Formats: sequence, C-alpha cells, structure tokens
Amino acid sequence: NKVLSILNSKSENTLYVGDSEVDILTAKNAGLKCVSCAWGFRTKEELLKANANIIIDDPMEIINILKK
Repeated sequence: NKVLSILNSKSENTLYVGDSEVDILTAKNAGLKCVSCAWGFRTKEELLKANANIIIDDPMEIINILKK
C-alpha cells in the first residue's frame, strides 16, 4: 500500500507479478490482481495449491493480460 501511495496508483490499476505463495498472499492482502510465474521459485502445482488465479509460463504473456 505504501508503494501504491508513493506511485500515486490505485489497486485496481496495479498488477502484482510474483513466483511464490508469499506473492499471492501479498497481492490478495493489498487487493491487487496477481500473476504467478511458473518458471520461478515455485512450481505450477505449488502455485495452484496456493490458490493462484493466473499462472503464466512465459513473460510475454503479461502483455496479453495487461491488454484485458
């Protein structure tokens, strides 16, 4: 929330990108949409167990998410 304030941004206009269950929880606690990266710290299966909403396999997929 502090970063959102510094950047003068709103949660509905912010996308959190991470690779672990901690990132998923952080995004949810801040009211942010979260994109989880399957190539990072945790496997896709672990991200699914952590209730990831969006999992991507390639960084370029973020572009399509931002277009929506």
